[in-house]
Amino acid sequence: MYLFAFRGMLVAIFSSFLYPAAALCFLWLIPREQTSNVLVILSILSLIASLILFRRWRTLNDTATSTLRTVSQGYTELIGSAMTFPGETGPGPLHLPPVVWFSTPNQTSNQHFLINDEFGSCTIAPRQAEIITPLHYRSQNTFRAIFPGQTVYVLGQLTTVSGHKTDLQKREAVLSLLGSWKKDQHEMLRRFDKNGDGRIDSQELLVARGAAEHTIDDHLDYEYQQAATHLVDKPKDGRPFILSSIPLDQLLKRYSMMMLGHLIAWPVLGALALVFSG
Repeated sequence: MYLFAFRGMLVAIFSSFLYPAAALCFLWLIPREQTSNVLVILSILSLIASLILFRRWRTLNDTATSTLRTVSQGYTELIGSAMTFPGETGPGPLHLPPVVWFSTPNQTSNQHFLINDEFGSCTIAPRQAEIITPLHYRSQNTFRAIFPGQTVYVLGQLTTVSGHKTDLQKREAVLSLLGSWKKDQHEMLRRFDKNGDGRIDSQELLVARGAAEHTIDDHLDYEYQQAATHLVDKPKDGRPFILSSIPLDQLLKRYSMMMLGHLIAWPVLGALALVFSG
């Protein structure tokens, strides 16, 4: 767990514009005879940073965004609106506005919350997530937060707690429902014998099957809208678990810009180290 947190911290540092500013200030302050050694260290760090940021950029860029209707279990990417559970007010202290997640210098929320899209809701377990949000200021306090109604990007391990059906299970449910309808021949004829010949022909059977599929779809839509159906948590294989209130396209742009900067910086810093060592 600590390794994953450290990796997330490195991504945050290397993708921040404060990193090059801090490096320049450090170079300005150190004695001249140590400049060459420091430049070598910074060159190596920039090479490592470019590799880390490339891996992060590729992970985000290569994972397709799913909806809660089409999502499958496993490592997945979702985008939805943050919200608290019905009847809850959110975890924030009184001096903060309403939030679904927050972090201050003294306290960080681990309370689960929901994201929802047009097809349903999903529970988010933020305890081990790398959470990317802007820094906010209120009443002389700094904090980071995800607010109700805010669009959130989620990348993590989705598990289905209840109700989710595979395509095979859905077909079996349709056949089971159709079989139960056939047991009541009078009702079956009333609903689907459109030509009134007292039997269900092949075309009418297709109509009945379509009605059964529609009924099952409505039932599944209801299940998908239940908050307990899906849970997103940290993957056990070490892949990143990311929650971000910053849009995905902005994250990709930030990572690609800083990756390019580090790619340019490491050979330049290495060359400068050779100059100062001479």
